[in-house]
Amino acid sequence: MRFARLFLAVVLAWVAAASLAQAQMPGDANGDGKLGVNDALLTLRIAVGLTQPTEIQSLVCDVAPLEGMGGRPMGDGKITVPDALLILRAAVGLIQLPTTMPGGGERPAVLGPLIQTLEVTGPLSKTFVLPDALLLTGKVLDASNKPVASAEVDFSPEGNVQYPLSFNATTDANGAYKAVVLPGTYRASVTFSPVGVPSVEFEYTAPESVQVVKDSVKDFVLPQVPRLFNVSGTVQVSNTGFVPLSLLLEQTDEQPLVARVSTPVSPNGSFKVGAPAGSYSVNVGIFSGAIGPWFPGGEDTGGEEDTENGGEEIPPLPPGLPNIPGLPSIPEVPSTPVVGSQDVRPLQIMFADIHVDLPQPLAVSGDTTANLVVPKLAKLSGKGILPQGVPQNAQAVVVALPVKEGEEPSPAYVGYSMQGLVVNGQYLHWLMPGSYSISTEIILGSETLATTMWSLFKEKLDVTGDTALDVTFPQFSVPEATAQLDGVVVDARGNAVVGADVTLSSSLPQNPQPAASRTMITAFAKTDSGGKFTLKLPPGVYMVVIQPPTPERGSQG
Repeated sequence: MRFARLFLAVVLAWVAAASLAQAQMPGDANGDGKLGVNDALLTLRIAVGLTQPTEIQSLVCDVAPLEGMGGRPMGDGKITVPDALLILRAAVGLIQLPTTMPGGGERPAVLGPLIQTLEVTGPLSKTFVLPDALLLTGKVLDASNKPVASAEVDFSPEGNVQYPLSFNATTDANGAYKAVVLPGTYRASVTFSPVGVPSVEFEYTAPESVQVVKDSVKDFVLPQVPRLFNVSGTVQVSNTGFVPLSLLLEQTDEQPLVARVSTPVSPNGSFKVGAPAGSYSVNVGIFSGAIGPWFPGGEDTGGEEDTENGGEEIPPLPPGLPNIPGLPSIPEVPSTPVVGSQDVRPLQIMFADIHVDLPQPLAVSGDTTANLVVPKLAKLSGKGILPQGVPQNAQAVVVALPVKEGEEPSPAYVGYSMQGLVVNGQYLHWLMPGSYSISTEIILGSETLATTMWSLFKEKLDVTGDTALDVTFPQFSVPEATAQLDGVVVDARGNAVVGADVTLSSSLPQNPQPAASRTMITAFAKTDSGGKFTLKLPPGVYMVVIQPPTPERGSQG
């Protein structure tokens, strides 16, 4: 009987130690919640007999061998020098061990993103191992401890990180969130709108950093939402024919809770919105015309589905513009008739992407009336002279960026924009008076490879009024895709990862002055059923970003 009790006590002690070990990270010999060189040294002392291991150390330090390619610790029942070497490799970042020991309490592995640089000069075969990620869960509560639904929780890396990745999650109806993150130290922020006030968005920045070394729980209690005052008035644009479209107020006060207020502007230029007390920068979105083609039945301006033309939604006419065939009587708005079609109205160009930062901030200390005036915009226009050989499906853009003191001009892909787009050999910008760098971009893309050729045309141009400037684009040539990357993406246990998104991006200088001209290459792939992908691309050094096929992803910041 005495032997049975002793045996039971030993078993219970072993089970307790095993349970603690499952909650402790493999290789974490000193129990501080992270892997370091000290863990490897302590394991080595145990391996050579200088230190007697505790029951927990007997389990967490026994990591070798690993199952599969960089997989989970299998253990061989003893702590030896290979265990110490494996922990050392993990401590210095050469491999990554799972976050928990194997056992009944282990959760299924969750994959994290991978980011690294890779030189591809010719045929290259490479295996990419996605790391196991950690789960950061918790709740977002308001000042009354009520759950906040639909809040965006963002974790941005803190400190000098070579490849910064941010992670985010959205709260459910109970205010709960679940973020998949990699080990590290993060600055946390929560973005939310008060119930019933979608036009006001608050961003709360947590005062303390969040250090993640294992699955963790982090709750956020938001401060009291301040009182919203009525802010109303009008927006006028000094240029004839321009119509204000939207208004954005961003709070500039340095405090944990700041507001961002957005509202449309009515056709008569009036607006009304709620905003807390503070100082705000003011941005006005305006347009100067309509974009077609418009179908003859466009009197319904609600953006309904057009069942007779492929089921696509018909865009509504911008408010305040006459719904008549042909051009509205707006000066300096080009129009191109649609050839060979009797079912559409003339194509008119819309500059709805003009956003103007007003020079004066807006102060709100109570109910406020603000009559805002957008200063007269200067027109920068001229010929966009393209070289021979530019493909018809390429997009050519003249880019005008404000000159900032101490900063060199750099590529800035403008995305979809009618501002500066070369159409029929002409381009047009509407700009606030000031100094701008003028550059050119030619963008050519396919499903797997995008090429953007950027070149600085004029380092500084002072725009004080309407300005004519003909811009000559440099010779365009797509770098030849003579290199090939055959990759396979696996998890830490050697299993193929199906449906992972692979992106390679590179910036290739084209002359002795890298800041004056460069070609940016971006290649895209998705892994197949065997975790494999193949990309043909120009030789170069690329940044590789591989995202696992999960809703929770990291975003490069």
